Amino acid sequence: MPYGISIQARGIDVFPILRLWDEAAAFEAAPSMAELDYDPHVTLAIYDEIDVERLRDAAAAVFAKQPPIALTFDRIEHFEGEQWVLWAAPRPSAALVELQAAVHREIDPGLCWPHYRPDAWRPHCTVAMDVPPEKRAAALAWAGQPRVPFTVTFDVGDCARFYPVELLAEWTLTS
Repeated sequence: MPYGISIQARGIDVFPILRLWDEAAAFEAAPSMAELDYDPHVTLAIYDEIDVERLRDAAAAVFAKQPPIALTFDRIEHFEGEQWVLWAAPRPSAALVELQAAVHREIDPGLCWPHYRPDAWRPHCTVAMDVPPEKRAAALAWAGQPRVPFTVTFDVGDCARFYPVELLAEWTLTS
């Protein structure tokens, strides 16, 4: 069971992401994000195997003095593979890149999934996790529509085990 370190959005400005979840669910057999019972999030690192105390300690160190991070989203992208994923793409954020780097200063990035290592990571907020082949063309058309930019504040840091998501610890990010 994998483990991750993420930031979550729980404030009132999260509604545009939730609306994207609802829209993207039309391309899935079941609404994957709503079924997670886990707030909109950006994952910073994922590990197949890690000591839970080590994970908690590292996340605590990273989130101890971390202020909330406001991210502006302006497009939908996708990851292809066995599970085809739609995601909201944030504009570049130095604060987000530094936060992910802080995680990798605490835990060797070589232990992390390759796609979450600093040289390969693509920050994203997933809106659908499992688009079947027969709905991918429609999903791409939807993803390609112009988007009005919106900003969401990520105000909680966490470490979790998944699936299903089991929060191991969380921290409120404060200024």
